[in-house]
Amino acid sequence: MSHIASRWRCDCLGLVLHTVKGLFPREFLPEILHHADSKLECIICMTQAKNVFYKCPRCDCTEKLQNKFDFLRSQLNDISSFKNIYRYAFDFARDKDQRSLDIDTAKSMLALLLGRTWPLFSVFYQYLEQSKYRVMNKDQWYNVLEFSRTVHADLSNYDEDGAWPVLLDEFVEWQKIRQTS
Repeated sequence: MSHIASRWRCDCLGLVLHTVKGLFPREFLPEILHHADSKLECIICMTQAKNVFYKCPRCDCTEKLQNKFDFLRSQLNDISSFKNIYRYAFDFARDKDQRSLDIDTAKSMLALLLGRTWPLFSVFYQYLEQSKYRVMNKDQWYNVLEFSRTVHADLSNYDEDGAWPVLLDEFVEWQKIRQTS
């Protein structure tokens, strides 16, 4: 399918082509995702997306396809489903021969996953920009989500004695210095 045809199909569905490429790996919607050229264009579908597209009746019209998108979007608001998506994102985005994400990929994926919902995201992104870190391991990745869900934006409930990775300890320290200056 051509880029123009893919754009038209997305327009009919009320979707932005870039967003569709970002939500689903190619195997789920090949007619729309044909032009997804990089991992960063594909943010992640949830683990149950295969069930939606392969066990449900085929999406043979735009209305059925639109209904599937609505369902998948709703899963982003479910805490458990989002956690599965977030965890899947790490393995999806990393190079298969690496155990960690390079920091630029991690920042991009975090922007897609947490950029709109985590009040401290822009500050954390700035921290990563200037930090010494060049990769993010799986433990750090998983803990960023937990941190974003449990620690208040003013960091008032951050437990310095908690079992956070050093990356997050250093982020809190960096942010507290910024807040006092």
